[in-house]
Amino acid sequence: MSKEALKVAKIFTDYEKIIKRLEDQYPLPAYYVKLHAVMKAMKECGSKDTADFKEIRKTVEKKVLQLEGMKKNLGNISESDRKETFEQFVVSQFTIVEKEERS
Repeated sequence: MSKEALKVAKIFTDYEKIIKRLEDQYPLPAYYVKLHAVMKAMKECGSKDTADFKEIRKTVEKKVLQLEGMKKNLGNISESDRKETFEQFVVSQFTIVEKEERS
């Protein structure tokens, strides 16, 4: 795989770590992180037509299907619960940053 293709493939491995951490407790932010990773990979792929990028596009297609499944599951969560969960996530991130800054 070319260096350029590896760079794009690394997008998924980097973001998957974050998504795994979030998806149980914070499904809505996990959905948006995965969506961001897919969009970023698609942008990096552009119109490149090598075999490596064709393989990455197949992975992107699989990730889009996963996003559709995640989106359906989000439909089972009430609007108020989604809002509350997202607010809790944001507050938790500020708390983590604040602790890091104090150390």
